[in-house]
Amino acid sequence: MSDILHTHVRPFTVQKQATVAELVQGMAGTSFQARNLAIAARIWRRMLEDDVTIFLGLAGAMVPAGMRNIVRHVIENRMVDVVVSTGANLFHDVYETLGKPHWQTSPEADDIELGRRRINRFYDVLASETDFADAEEFVVSFAQTLESDRPYSTREYFEGIGRALIPVAA
Repeated sequence: MSDILHTHVRPFTVQKQATVAELVQGMAGTSFQARNLAIAARIWRRMLEDDVTIFLGLAGAMVPAGMRNIVRHVIENRMVDVVVSTGANLFHDVYETLGKPHWQTSPEADDIELGRRRINRFYDVLASETDFADAEEFVVSFAQTLESDRPYSTREYFEGIGRALIPVAA
């Protein structure tokens, strides 16, 4: 059996007033997703030390789940070079910039009742269908201001919609 044994699991030790970095580093000696988080942090730290291009892939409802400010922090502090995201995250970012909230709920919420009340559910997050329609209307109105005789890059499109959101967000 010694040929398949690798390293002892080191139980996580709770320390008062530990930094987040110290907490994550302490997880490196554990197993399951805690160890994977520590491995990811170590890889990212090594990437930041090298001259590389770092891509951040965003799938799933990261913005409605409350990760919007983390993504912004990572971008503003140049911790990534390229963000590749689903359109849903970008729409939810517009939605929140328009002042529309997301709400916590249970993943077992009654979808039929939510539907009757015109509420959308994304696992354990809710959003008003009326607020969604308002955000969609904003995006459609913006799209109608674009020149129809030329293509737009994704960057141009989102820079433009960002400028259109400035007066609304102020």
